[in-house]
Amino acid sequence: MAEGRPSTLVEAIFRREIFSWGLIGMTLGLVEGATAAVLVKQHFGAAASRLVVNLAVAVVSGAPALSNVLSFVWANIAHGRARVRLVVALQAAFALLVGTIAFAPRAAGGLALTVTSIVAARVVWGGILTVRAAVWTANYPRNVLARITGRIVIINSLAVATSAALVGWALEGQFIDARWLYGGGALAGLAGVIAGPVLGTFPGMAQVLGSIVFVVVVIGGLGSLTGAFVASLLIGILQTFAVAMDVSVGGALAAVGVPVASGGALHDLWKVTIAQVAPILPYVLLVLTLIVRPTGLFGTRET
Repeated sequence: MAEGRPSTLVEAIFRREIFSWGLIGMTLGLVEGATAAVLVKQHFGAAASRLVVNLAVAVVSGAPALSNVLSFVWANIAHGRARVRLVVALQAAFALLVGTIAFAPRAAGGLALTVTSIVAARVVWGGILTVRAAVWTANYPRNVLARITGRIVIINSLAVATSAALVGWALEGQFIDARWLYGGGALAGLAGVIAGPVLGTFPGMAQVLGSIVFVVVVIGGLGSLTGAFVASLLIGILQTFAVAMDVSVGGALAAVGVPVASGGALHDLWKVTIAQVAPILPYVLLVLTLIVRPTGLFGTRET
């Protein structure tokens, strides 16, 4: 990897994470201090006394600051726990808390539910930020950490601004009930929660996937997108069938007419099952490909 330049795999992880954090940013924008304050003021202005409404506005406006104060609590909670699972659980809880605002009626009870949900969501968001920093430090090399995470934060901030503007537009024009946006924002957040763990947010992921990605690229042919697609399917099918075959290597060879000696130095090798050697089959296929067709399935030799 060039100095200060992320590898292809790190870029792939980044693209998956940026999509996830962009969706969650749409949810976050709905409970930003100023946005939440305007919602409370306009939506519940007639639901309670002026004093109660103004107090509610003050509470939701100060909720982000409260979440910052409580960040040290989340650091203690995260200590010794699986941080990726914790951050995913917090993201899901955050989205659900925002979604409850969509069900708040225009009454005193609805005002209490809205304020409670906003404050709780902001506290949970503080936990997400605290744990996320540790996950990013483990996921990304130090020489590109600031660049990668900075880009994620920028996309997240743009999503926050977009969703806040949508709420402002809905409240000002009164074209739709702004609470519908909170339901949509919650769904966007849950989509981000689902999208993130599919691929990309666990410490040391590059070390786990790096070798198999290399095998796919070489077998498919360098520079060939079609080759990479075909090779990934071929390797996936090969391993899937292999792990389901409880047949020894010797038995498999005998089934295709290759005689196997019952004794000798390789006797124990023939007793190994196909399922046990399944993890190394992609690398065996890689060696065979390099022997038979060094350019890969769809690669071309440069002249």
